[in-house]
Amino acid sequence: MRLLITGICGFAGSGLAAALLERREGLFVCGIDNLMRPGAETNRLRLRKLGVEFYHGDIRQASDFENLPPADWVIDAAANPSVLAGVQTGFSSRQLFEHNLASLGNVVEFCKRHRAGLVLLSSSRVYSIAALASIPLRAEGKAFALDCAAPLPFGVSAEGLTRDFSTAA
Repeated sequence: MRLLITGICGFAGSGLAAALLERREGLFVCGIDNLMRPGAETNRLRLRKLGVEFYHGDIRQASDFENLPPADWVIDAAANPSVLAGVQTGFSSRQLFEHNLASLGNVVEFCKRHRAGLVLLSSSRVYSIAALASIPLRAEGKAFALDCAAPLPFGVSAEGLTRDFSTAA
């Protein structure tokens, strides 16, 4: 089976590629990434050692799909995952739209052209910003962790978000 992963050098894309290659014999994985996120180059080098075929490109550009090999399945893991992108000063709502929604049109066209199945991973953007802001967090080194000592909002457990977590606008 031939698999294309968009955003292959990101957190989700690189993790999926490694896990799938470990579990499925005969799987060919290739991926496209624009390398704009911190850590992307490190992930690219790790994936190369696993035999992943890498294409530098931007899925917002339809022409960047022209040189990609055919695939049986596409996992769309490319996105701007920042919850605050588009609402913070210095971030563009237009860029957020182009990264997380408009680019999907190019992915769907690729799937249609190659008769490939599509698995769409969503970013945190499906959740309500107000609901996300209500999650109690504590600083843990250079990252945040769920503060389970505080009352947890509906749809949040020690294991993370549940399907009941708010997606209200």
